[in-house]
Amino acid sequence: GFVVLPAGADGAPRAGAEATAVGHMRCQATVSTDCWLQPRSSYILVPLSLHEGPLQLPVVFACVSSKLVVVSRVELSPAAARSAWAAYAVSIGRKDATEFHGARLHLAKARGGCIVAFVENRSSQGHFKVDLSFDSAGLRYSRGLPATSDWIAPGCGQLVQVAMPDAGSGGSTGWRSN
Repeated sequence: GFVVLPAGADGAPRAGAEATAVGHMRCQATVSTDCWLQPRSSYILVPLSLHEGPLQLPVVFACVSSKLVVVSRVELSPAAARSAWAAYAVSIGRKDATEFHGARLHLAKARGGCIVAFVENRSSQGHFKVDLSFDSAGLRYSRGLPATSDWIAPGCGQLVQVAMPDAGSGGSTGWRSN
């Protein structure tokens, strides 16, 4: 999957920016989406993956335009990468967001069983505790385990879990959350 975000003057995603476009997470060789970009604006395309290993994951980007488009490669800081994951989760999980006691849980679900969980504490006072667990034998978790327990500070958000089908699942798996 990927997310397209508005870029700041430094070429990094603007802090807290909403996704301009997303390509849904899949265990397939091709992920695509169509989007309209504003002229004379800068954007950054961030590929999203839990790819591990010594070899780089190849990424191909195609853009069709009647005007000149300048493309360059930029390195993202860990904070910018987290912002990209959060923008993806909010964009995909917006319509199914769960609100409770001033917090909002975005579960971005994609075909094949991929999940990105992002929690926002929209309260101005008091930390919020979130416990999240998944029940699935075929997922690989960004935090190594299917269960998380986190305290989210007021006015903050946190990416609490990314889960993707593991190599033995054939690219598709089922799950349920508690």
